[in-house]
Amino acid sequence: MAKRAFEQVSLQFVKQIRLQFCPWEKSAKETRSFFSIIATNKVRETNPNCKFKTEVKHDGSTPQVLIEFDDGKKLLFKSEHLMCKEMVQKFTAIQQQKVAGAVNGGP
Repeated sequence: MAKRAFEQVSLQFVKQIRLQFCPWEKSAKETRSFFSIIATNKVRETNPNCKFKTEVKHDGSTPQVLIEFDDGKKLLFKSEHLMCKEMVQKFTAIQQQKVAGAVNGGP
């Protein structure tokens, strides 16, 4: 993944991130990779109030990431067929829209 996308990851405007996966499923790899990016100290420092909840399942369930924003909106990644890069890019794009809205006084 491009280094720039990693550098733009921020938890600003994020209230909570919930991850759910079965560690024995191959499809959970990308979800765990996404978590390893957003859970670094550097990223967590962008919003120390953001809560992380991880639910480890042992039932073969589909991995997913639910991101809840301060404005009540939610972003759900059903990440079974998604790459970490895709999740980071989408999350970063939404964050940039929220930053632009805050700068311009919009929602």
